[in-house]
Amino acid sequence: MIDRSIIKRTWKGLTECSRFLIAALFLKTFLAALKPFVLLHFSAAIVNGLYAGVGEKEILFQAFLLSVSAMAIEIVCHLAGSYVEVSVQKISYNQSGRLSEKAMGMDYQQLEDSRVQNLIESIKLCRFQRGDVFAKEIHFLENLLTGLFVILASVLYICQFVEEKVNSGADGAQFIILLACFGLLLAIAAAATAQNGIEHNKNIFRRFTEVAPINRRYGFYRKDVFQNYKYGKEIRIFDESGLILDEFGKVLKDVGGFMRAVGRQEAVFRFVNNILNVVLGGIAYVYIGINAWQGEIGVGGIVKYSGAVTQLFTGITQVVGALADLKGNERFLRQYYDFLEMEVLSEKADKIPNPGMVEIDFDNVYFKYPNAENWALEGVSFHISNREHVAMVGRNGSGKTTCVRLLMRLYRPDSGRILLNGVDIWQYREEEYWKLMSVVFQDFKIFSFSVRQNIEAGCPKDGQRLWKVICDMDMYQAVEKMYAGAEACLYKDYDGRGVLVSGGEAQKLAIAKALYKDSPIFIMDEPSAALDPVSEAELYEKTNILMREKTMIFISHRLSSCCFCDRIFVWKEGRLTETGSHQQLLAAGGEYRQLWEAQSAGYRY
Repeated sequence: MIDRSIIKRTWKGLTECSRFLIAALFLKTFLAALKPFVLLHFSAAIVNGLYAGVGEKEILFQAFLLSVSAMAIEIVCHLAGSYVEVSVQKISYNQSGRLSEKAMGMDYQQLEDSRVQNLIESIKLCRFQRGDVFAKEIHFLENLLTGLFVILASVLYICQFVEEKVNSGADGAQFIILLACFGLLLAIAAAATAQNGIEHNKNIFRRFTEVAPINRRYGFYRKDVFQNYKYGKEIRIFDESGLILDEFGKVLKDVGGFMRAVGRQEAVFRFVNNILNVVLGGIAYVYIGINAWQGEIGVGGIVKYSGAVTQLFTGITQVVGALADLKGNERFLRQYYDFLEMEVLSEKADKIPNPGMVEIDFDNVYFKYPNAENWALEGVSFHISNREHVAMVGRNGSGKTTCVRLLMRLYRPDSGRILLNGVDIWQYREEEYWKLMSVVFQDFKIFSFSVRQNIEAGCPKDGQRLWKVICDMDMYQAVEKMYAGAEACLYKDYDGRGVLVSGGEAQKLAIAKALYKDSPIFIMDEPSAALDPVSEAELYEKTNILMREKTMIFISHRLSSCCFCDRIFVWKEGRLTETGSHQQLLAAGGEYRQLWEAQSAGYRY
């Protein structure tokens, strides 16, 4: 059975997006169902007139009425259909926006969860392979309504046939038995078609689950490799085209196998439906022909009633198929609603006391990534004072970046507390808390927007401040030379004139964005890896001066860039093992000294 709650919810949402959608859909489907019967009616009248030898004017008049009626129906049907199509596009964009809004509003750790990502991927795959789920719902309802109107009109025509049979003196009992037998065969065919459609939709849903990994691989090559110019240098220099084409060939082989399996299932589905209609149609046409031969119906009746039988089978097929499709579409709609209904991790609404002055505390914090065996952070405690500048150093995987991610509320600690001004950070509103932080990530992203848009991001526009941060990052001349200055688009994804900036320039733009936000906490997670040691040291020294009134945390593997900080935190295997100034840590002779001597030895030779 169709889940009425899903249908009701879906159509409530659709009508909210387009107020007259239902009315336009009813009008379109009614006229679409009416059109073939108008043709049958006038065609039968013309044939009867020709057979009876009526005058030329009468024949022409019937042809004129046929033309005018068909044209009027076509025009109104087209107008209603255009409104439906526009509504479908509007609804499609609206629902995509709801998905995006939901994803962007979710907690980062929740969004990163594999179950959530799998659900999102399944929804995306459904849209890519099958089309928009709401557009499909409208299409299926359109088929259902058209089929119902066609059946109604066909039944009216068949009633005329019955009336003609009775008036011709046919045996009523015999005729009723034949009609009942035909109705029984029709019901059996409809049930078989319905079951066939339900099984077909189940197979479609199962196939979408199976094809997900194949589709991801295919999409990687088709979109990320073949169409992305950023891969071009690697492919050419290392002569990787043969390797890539070989691997893509394997993917195409898998895709081909999948498509053949789908094709076979589709062929069986179509064959079963069509063979039933052909058999029943043949029986009906033979019976109508016999009646015409015996003179019980007119010549025009052959055209009218055989056409009505054809339309009846078409209508039944449409209705049964639409009901099966609506049932199958429920699974895809349920995925969409499951995602929208995912409970967002609750947050408090406490205001941040004195946001201009920040005190940060980690209190015995433990954290483990999902499905990981070892702790990423284990028993971490420390205090960072207002306007203090702290560097975090350590080997790869020691916990530096994880610590910063927890501070930014991208993840929740498994135990322990992270405090801001003495209050657990999860007591604050997310938006208010993030306003306190300007962050330059190690894997920062520069979008294919203008320079201005990349720097201003979601902050209020301020031209004077924009150019100040551009100058602070020594980017004035580079931006000024661009074809439209700060309005120039970066990269060529959307604009053929887009400017390709170097790695160092991109890093400076990322830092400029953080400076523009002007938050009380400034975090740099090793964003300067593409810079040489001297340039990195100069950048950090300049940033340290610019941020002298801010609380600053930065992560770097180059210890020479940490000397200017008030304190240095040394991480090892998820623990904070040492804290102190550069000189204090060297004198302590611990992990920091080992790291320092290893790096300085490399520079000496």
